[in-house]
Amino acid sequence: MVLLNVVKKKKQDIHIHVLPNGLTIVHRYTKSPIAYCGLLIKAGTRDELPHEGGLAHFTEHMLFKGTTRHTARYILSKLDDRGGELNAYTSRENTILHATCFRQHAREAIELLFEIAFESTFPEREIRKEAEVIRDEILSYKDSPSDALLDEFDELLTGGHPIGRNILGTLESVSSFRREHFIGFTSELYRPERILLFFSGQIKPESIAQWAESITAGYQPKGPARERSEAPTFHHFNIVRQHLNHQCNAALGILTPGVHHADYPTLALLNHMLGGPGLNNILILNIREKFGLTYELESFFNVYSDCGFLGIYFGTDKESLKKVLKLIHQELQKLIDTPLTERRLMKAKVQFMGHYLIQQEHALNQIINAARSWELFQKIEDTSQIWEKISGITPHHIQEIVSKYLNPDGLSTLIFESV
Repeated sequence: MVLLNVVKKKKQDIHIHVLPNGLTIVHRYTKSPIAYCGLLIKAGTRDELPHEGGLAHFTEHMLFKGTTRHTARYILSKLDDRGGELNAYTSRENTILHATCFRQHAREAIELLFEIAFESTFPEREIRKEAEVIRDEILSYKDSPSDALLDEFDELLTGGHPIGRNILGTLESVSSFRREHFIGFTSELYRPERILLFFSGQIKPESIAQWAESITAGYQPKGPARERSEAPTFHHFNIVRQHLNHQCNAALGILTPGVHHADYPTLALLNHMLGGPGLNNILILNIREKFGLTYELESFFNVYSDCGFLGIYFGTDKESLKKVLKLIHQELQKLIDTPLTERRLMKAKVQFMGHYLIQQEHALNQIINAARSWELFQKIEDTSQIWEKISGITPHHIQEIVSKYLNPDGLSTLIFESV
């Protein structure tokens, strides 16, 4: 099988180094003239206090607004002027800053990343301007029924736990932030022991370690670190809201354990075959293609260190809403009652690994995934180890997992019904 040959060849030459200040370096040596580097900072939505909704994401925006040494224009132009790029994004558990540049500019890129992480000044005038940008972003999401529904669904599943909150925050919270909020948040969470520097390129790991130690030598934590919130608990609900939309939107699902749980590989494979990226998944073939009652129909499995969000989303017209819900419940019950054939399950495994390998072809994705793996597991699995876990899943395992997590009677449901 071609896929298995590719899996066997996909060995990653990853080096890990921890500096005396606690900073972890995840390094992958390649022969590419392009360097990919960044900081994985353990500071996300789940680390926000009750009054800080959206602060992790807002902080990420503010890192580009000036430091003690350089202006915002300098920060935005430093790498771009040389054909590189600097970017960032926020997730529920991490903030990722990343840069792409030519190898000869790698040290400057790393210096810039640490400068914006540790020396940002958070000017009040920029906070007020950026608040308007984020408020517009929030309003644009509210214009999308699917985004609004899924945001509320996650929050309801966790009973308001910060990991289930909207990453953007609310119009009220975003408008309330002042400079001291950003300084407090970064001093408690942007600390060397909570940061992984990742690098992929044609520079030896010893050099990257020396650079990082030199660059971060003067950075000292200010005050005590913030403790991460406990895992959320599942909240069951069945809610129907009236919305002025042409279409009905619905989500049904459950809270699962996180990536460390033994069920994680089977849950990931189940999500892929149930309603994942392929057009030959169970929901598409057996509901959308067969009955034509819905166009948007997919499953999701967003998983974190100690919890996951597993469910199904769809959009349909009001007349078809109950029918689509019934069909979804029937498909889930089939998976509980009737084991998959070995042939069908093997096709799903091959497709799952194929999509994973294609996604891994991008060097930046590879090194970010390696950093995430080290953060979560303190190890980096190569593709043969991932395949070993997936290939060992049996039809009985799938039945057990569907019965445990996707039994129709145990799912929470949120519906935006058109009026």
